[in-house]
Amino acid sequence: MPAVSDVRMPVLSSAPAEPPSAEPEPSPAHQTLTNPLRVAGSSPAQPQSETPMNIKDTLNDLKRIDGFIAAAVADSSSGMGLAGGGAALNIEVAAATNTEVVKAKHRAMSALKLDDAIEDILITLGAQYHLIRPLASNPALFIYLALDRAHANLALARLALREAENGLKL
Repeated sequence: MPAVSDVRMPVLSSAPAEPPSAEPEPSPAHQTLTNPLRVAGSSPAQPQSETPMNIKDTLNDLKRIDGFIAAAVADSSSGMGLAGGGAALNIEVAAATNTEVVKAKHRAMSALKLDDAIEDILITLGAQYHLIRPLASNPALFIYLALDRAHANLALARLALREAENGLKL
């Protein structure tokens, strides 16, 4: 299984890193990676985007779930992924296309005049579970998790996904 930093995933912020300052270091949960995920198609000579360390840590925690295939944190308003990892499927495509799933559910809730929030969305395939969990702190962002159905415990995976959301600081 490749490390999360081996996956090329678009990120929301493409601004180059600012030069170091004399200000105190932020807490570890808010430090940023200086050599994070590269924008798809970019070369090593191009400026690197920054990914909050906490996102990488969250994705690495999700890799410990039995049956893990892939995971990403994505923005449903743009279809862009903040970060992702997993070898068995194209996580860039998964993040972008599952954005449409989130948008469709929001449209359905609006049409039905449901005044509620999405806790998670489960898509059950023959061999896989796909879970989508919008962040309560920012419903436009979501965590996407794909699991091998034969090896995953869905209840435990949903609990782990909730814990990952609670620990994610953006």
